[in-house]
Amino acid sequence: MNTKYKLILITFLISITESFEKYFKRKSLKKVDISIYLFIELLLSLLILLIYILYNNTTNDLFDIFYNINNDTYKIILSAIAILLFNKIVKYYLLSNNNLLDVLIYDDSLDIIAITMISYFLLNEAISKERLLGIIIIMIGIYIFNKY
Repeated sequence: MNTKYKLILITFLISITESFEKYFKRKSLKKVDISIYLFIELLLSLLILLIYILYNNTTNDLFDIFYNINNDTYKIILSAIAILLFNKIVKYYLLSNNNLLDVLIYDDSLDIIAITMISYFLLNEAISKERLLGIIIIMIGIYIFNKY
């Protein structure tokens, strides 16, 4: 199977599972406060990390990795984590107060546009005419979705 088709297939499967994840989050956030939900998510993430570390027996490797990271990289990691936390809180707020479909459409569509802009302006990646056309179609889709 072609690598591009594998990428599309795996991404499609991830999109399906993420849709269910957001559905479950929305149902949960109707009954639980955002801070409680974040705390539960943190505990479960730490449990999964602990199981991974114990299963792979990588404790020593993990400490070696931390010692080899320089300060600039730590700043980037902490910035990414801060942005992730902010985004989670805002997204949970949106999910608890808005229609699930609206949140998903705007979130996923605007992600594509924002990532394309970051790729072009910060990473100097080229954008083909076909991809630019795709972004224009997405923007038209957002307009139509919002209008009707």
